[in-house]
Amino acid sequence: MLPLNRRGVVLMVVAGLACSAQAERAVFFRPQVSIDRLMEDSPDARLMSHEGRLLLVQGPSLAKGRSPAEAAQAFVDRHGAVFGAGAVEARALRTHKLGGSATNVTVFEQTIEGVPVEHGTMRVVTKAVADGSEAVLVSGRLAPRPQAGLTPVVLSGEEALKSAQAAPESLGLQEFFEPSLVVFYGEGDLPEPIAPVRTWKVSGTGMGPAGVIAYSFFIDATSGDIVYTRNEILHADITGTVRGLATPGTLPDIPSNPPVATALPEIRVDLIGGSPVFALVNGSYVQSTALTSAVTL
Repeated sequence: MLPLNRRGVVLMVVAGLACSAQAERAVFFRPQVSIDRLMEDSPDARLMSHEGRLLLVQGPSLAKGRSPAEAAQAFVDRHGAVFGAGAVEARALRTHKLGGSATNVTVFEQTIEGVPVEHGTMRVVTKAVADGSEAVLVSGRLAPRPQAGLTPVVLSGEEALKSAQAAPESLGLQEFFEPSLVVFYGEGDLPEPIAPVRTWKVSGTGMGPAGVIAYSFFIDATSGDIVYTRNEILHADITGTVRGLATPGTLPDIPSNPPVATALPEIRVDLIGGSPVFALVNGSYVQSTALTSAVTL
């Protein structure tokens, strides 16, 4: 069972996230009509879903345009609803090449009633063809548009900032950034999305005993409740392989049997400021650490 604090906030161990225990689940539309139209336009399209929710479309000529950006926009306009969020409202952030090839990707940011959606993105991969560009791969993580619309803004940005500064997680935060309105729907590392909420996003940074600390607070712009608190500092394990020069087989180091790079098992790997680990049989090791600065092995 996940622990609750006194304000009814669930503390997520994964990625250090916290969300409201009372949040409603998101209700996605059933986009069968949109999917049928997509399959009629592109019979070879393949759809990839997770737990009944469409996340990826792949296939030749999903949409066409004179340029990569135009082809990407054509897919959003005609087929964006396949991702179950209803009619998609989005703006293109950028289009850039993938490597040195004739393939491009256009990234869209979802908005609802003109408000950016936190983690609401659609990416459209296009490739060059004789008469322009065509979309061949599309991914979407979108928030379903509330049928009754977003609730009104009652709380001011200054009030949201004061609410964030009063939260227990703000202890040690010295600098706060200007609050901004976003739609929060719990996408990302959460196990399931919640119903979209218009929130004030307040972020702050500072220094703690172990190094840099940073949090973002999502505060309901209508009720003033803290919907979600996110730890912006992610700790990654250090991985690697211990290798050394060794002569293969049983022959000595002679011109016909020179040493080669070889994985070395059971070698102790020390981390300054941490605990030692030993390499596995294949020479690989995993060093877990909560340090936030550069480390020395």
